[in-house]
Amino acid sequence: VFLFVACHLHAHQGAYGARMEDVKRIFCAGSKTPTDCLRSYDRIFFFGDMNFRVDMTRSELDDCLARGKLEQGLSLDQLTVGRAGQHPRPVQPDPDIAEPAAPYALSEAAKLGLDVMRQFREPRICFGPTYKFDVGTLMYAAGGKARVPSWTDRILYWAVDEGVDSEVQPWKIVPRSYTWIPKLLISDHIPVVGQFEVALNLPAAVRASVKQLASGKVASAMCVLQ
Repeated sequence: VFLFVACHLHAHQGAYGARMEDVKRIFCAGSKTPTDCLRSYDRIFFFGDMNFRVDMTRSELDDCLARGKLEQGLSLDQLTVGRAGQHPRPVQPDPDIAEPAAPYALSEAAKLGLDVMRQFREPRICFGPTYKFDVGTLMYAAGGKARVPSWTDRILYWAVDEGVDSEVQPWKIVPRSYTWIPKLLISDHIPVVGQFEVALNLPAAVRASVKQLASGKVASAMCVLQ
């Protein structure tokens, strides 16, 4: 069973806990453990505007980008830090940003949401922050609209192998590409796109049908979404 979840989590630099509470509401209705939250599915893709920010000042992040140091910025990306079992650092309010920072105290719901996020994997990020741009340009917004450029738009994945006590088996989903589309300038976000190879545990009867379709001996009745 595949599950595709598109999301738009809470906005703003200091809303880390609120974003994790969003994750809990999405996946954990009535569940108490991360495994319980996900085990009804075999493959999950979780994507959208997750709104996680980089805990740097604007000038610090601008300097990283100017020097091509994406990894330095990603090292303080809230989602990356949280999934690694660490805690995002509170930052002082940035005088250049019209968006206050806030402490990152987590409610019990947010802690469960964070535990769920730690079950997911993400391909390596090799593109720039996807937010916030002046619409129609590749210039990060300045002035009253300024934000710390961040990788807000993400694609995560999760796979389960029911034959191994529901352990996560990352090889069941293999990322083939993960990038942004900087030619699409219709928003203050740059969209991201991913391609994945997914291993399926198909019943024998289904595998036989697929082979017949591939051989051309049987007319296809499948709908393929790309």
